Amino acid sequence: MKPKASSYQWISGKVSEAEEHIKISFGSYNDPNSGQLISIARVSKPKEKIFRVEFLIKSDSPDETKMIDAVKKELDFYLVEWGEGSIFADPWAYAIYHCNTSANIYSHVHWSYFLKGATAGQKGMHSEVITEEKIDHKGKRTREKFIIKPDIKI
Repeated sequence: MKPKASSYQWISGKVSEAEEHIKISFGSYNDPNSGQLISIARVSKPKEKIFRVEFLIKSDSPDETKMIDAVKKELDFYLVEWGEGSIFADPWAYAIYHCNTSANIYSHVHWSYFLKGATAGQKGMHSEVITEEKIDHKGKRTREKFIIKPDIKI
């Protein structure tokens, strides 16, 4: 299904961490060599159908440019192109929902939702992959993955 034209848009601007927002990070949960996720941007709740996006890094290197471009592509898709055409008919509600999907986990671009009043260092709401290593009765090591999804009321 092709999404219909949207009346929403995003623009660059300051986003307060004290207000309800989404933080977007880049990295891989599935690659143990990837290190930590890198915070790329914060997104405000829309006002008059406009989202403010504060980019937290500059495109000073090819790697940073690649990360910013990937984030911009997802901002366009989830907030502008698909949001109103989603099951919620509301891009903000859909973005919060997306924070808790498997697609968010397995992508290199990760969305985390923060309630108003979240304190610095507090974890946002998002799904996580938890890997547990087990040893069977023959001594063979196996890894099991579990997807943890917090309960969010939209």
